[in-house]
Amino acid sequence: MARRGARSVALLVVLCAAPLDARDRQDGDSADVDYRRGMDFARLEQWDQARLAFEAGRKKAPRDKRFVLELAGVAFKQGRLGESKLELRRALRLAPGDAYAADFLATLYFLDGNLRAALKYWNRAGKPRIEVVRTVPKPRVKPALLDRALVFSPASLLRLEDLEATDARLDLLGIFPARRFALAPRQDGSFDLDLHLAEQDGAGAGRLARLLPLLRGLPYQTVHPEFFNIRGTASSSISLLRWDGRKQRIASSFSLPLAGDPRRRFTARFDARREEWDISRSARPDAFERTDLRMQRLEAAAEVESIAGRGVRWETGAAVTRRRFPAAPQQGSAAPALFADGLSLKHLAGIRATLLSVPERRFTAEAFARWQAAKTFGDRSGRFAKLDGGLQWRYFPRPRGRDWEVSGALGAGTLFGRAPLDELFSLGLERDNDLALRGHAGTLAGRKGSGPLGTGYFLANCDLQRAVYSGALWSIRAGPFVDTGRVYDTAGAFGSARRLWDVGLAVHISLLDRVGIVFSYGRDLRAGRNAFYSAT
Repeated sequence: MARRGARSVALLVVLCAAPLDARDRQDGDSADVDYRRGMDFARLEQWDQARLAFEAGRKKAPRDKRFVLELAGVAFKQGRLGESKLELRRALRLAPGDAYAADFLATLYFLDGNLRAALKYWNRAGKPRIEVVRTVPKPRVKPALLDRALVFSPASLLRLEDLEATDARLDLLGIFPARRFALAPRQDGSFDLDLHLAEQDGAGAGRLARLLPLLRGLPYQTVHPEFFNIRGTASSSISLLRWDGRKQRIASSFSLPLAGDPRRRFTARFDARREEWDISRSARPDAFERTDLRMQRLEAAAEVESIAGRGVRWETGAAVTRRRFPAAPQQGSAAPALFADGLSLKHLAGIRATLLSVPERRFTAEAFARWQAAKTFGDRSGRFAKLDGGLQWRYFPRPRGRDWEVSGALGAGTLFGRAPLDELFSLGLERDNDLALRGHAGTLAGRKGSGPLGTGYFLANCDLQRAVYSGALWSIRAGPFVDTGRVYDTAGAFGSARRLWDVGLAVHISLLDRVGIVFSYGRDLRAGRNAFYSAT
């Protein structure tokens, strides 16, 4: 009876407020009246009427944060979480230091599973405090090395920049391909932090986990011997053996944290190739008297990669290369440099930086740049340099989950001087190439060189991916793509006459979070050719 009576009294107050009394008319129907009316409706859980009252008050006092905060609360009560976040962001623009709005907004992102966005706003309110840090499951890497990778510590404030720095260090260790950070609430308002780390250790745990990575390349006459986290030191050996008669290759790399520091990684690699090329599709007519050739190449390199700051990595190194072109074409102005036998010394440098990160929008964009400068020795000694760079971005349009993903890349590069054939930029689908123009095959009858070649390039890729199936052992994502690009050649031997356009469909399959398989079908809209491709 008492509760019913209280509700009746509140309703009476609201009804009496509808025809304004003389005092309120004197106030000119002020924003405060709308605020009181909205609060009364909210206490009665009459959310639509409360929203109308608060919106009326906001029109009269657009700089008053009270109306924005209350509209956020009404939207939350009505289950319109997206609108609630929008109102809270407006409130923080009006009052950046409002701890209540920041805490409320952070909680909504936390409920979405968007930890980075939650931390961005919780940190404004001096939250969250973590009491215990747990790794799930317990990793086999040495505890001291893992501890140096963790920037945060128990019984302290968890800051977004510390979480991002920790994630970057764990990524550079090279043994945690999948990482997830989760906060577990405690009764006192603090949290425990759980690090879910999918660790690669040795050749894998279990027969299937060992065999899948090793044998994933069998359809392409390739095996991949891989050993990770050797003796718990995060040292790894990754190799490739390909016995394809037209693209033989042996490659191996060994990497480890430099001086036990997870912020720096040293890599030594060796690469030996014996390949057949057919440049009949990529070369200009009459540029060479023959378009079939063979190449032999040996290369050894050493590189250091380092985390330079928040979202920034750089790398530097050196490589020595020995190449031969047995019975290569000799006629044509570009032939002497393209098919020159000899030794080359090369300096390598690169940088990658987070250009834009909007965790509440689930959008990230990275910029990268790579530089190579080489000196060649032999009968046709000289110098050449390569510079390329671009942008890569990812966007998850839904507030939670990864059912939909939009991604893209934009890149361009140029080459200075006269470089050997294998140093030219090559667009198309080929297992040793990372400039994918997915309607153009990079090989012809198993021979390299059929994709567009040149001393400069422009390339743009855009993908839309939808999660088709997600299970404990495997998952499938699929969707359309659009690629466009063009290659240029200062010597006039290669290059494309106009911009190229490709469209198609790509399917990504993940097995045990260790092996990824990509199937794609692309169509070259200019030439009308199709390209079917698969890779691991």
